[in-house]
Amino acid sequence: MPNEDHLAAPLPKKVRQGSLSETELSLETVLEEKITVKWEDFILFFLGKVEEKSSRPQEKTKERHIDVIRLAADVAVPLGGSVYDLVKKKEPPMQMQKPNSFYLFDLYVKDNSQPFRFDSIGTNFKKFLGEEAGYSGEINLLKFIKKISPYTLKIQDKSVVIFLEKGKNFIPVYPSRDEFTWTSLKRRRNT
Repeated sequence: MPNEDHLAAPLPKKVRQGSLSETELSLETVLEEKITVKWEDFILFFLGKVEEKSSRPQEKTKERHIDVIRLAADVAVPLGGSVYDLVKKKEPPMQMQKPNSFYLFDLYVKDNSQPFRFDSIGTNFKKFLGEEAGYSGEINLLKFIKKISPYTLKIQDKSVVIFLEKGKNFIPVYPSRDEFTWTSLKRRRNT
C-alpha cells in the first residue's frame, strides 16, 4: 500500500534505447537525455514482472432452445417480426478479467535515487543487442539482462540472480507498475 514516502518517490527515467560496451552503458531516455554510465557506477539492478488485470467486454451468444423460438415466432411473425430476428439477438457483453503482463528492469546509479527504467514494452532493445535481438520485447529484455550480467555480478538483486539461475518463471510478480516501483525504491534504500 502506498504511503507518504511513495508520494515523494522519484519517478524512474524511462529508457528508450542505447548501447553497451565493456566499460559503459549508454542510454537515451524518452525525454531524449543521453547519458553514459560506467559499469562501476551502477549500484543495483532490480527485475520484476507486472501482471495487471483489466476488465474487457467479451461477447457470449445466448443459446436458445428450439421450443422458445417456435413460441416466440408465433407471436413475432404476426406482428411483423421474423424468426431470424429472434435467433440473432445476443446477451449484453460480460466483463472478463484479462491479465496484461510485461517485465520491468530498474538500474540505479551511485548518488542518484532515480532509477533508469527498462520496459519490455517500451524500450528498443535492438539498439542494445544488435543482431541478437528478436521480435519480442520480453525476450529481448531478458537477453539484455543476460548480456550485461558479467559486468554486474556484485550488484544484482536476488530478483536478477534467481532469473539468471532458474529462468523467467521465477521472476517476482507484482500486481501493478506502482507496486513494482515501490518495491524497487525500497530495495534501493536498503542498499
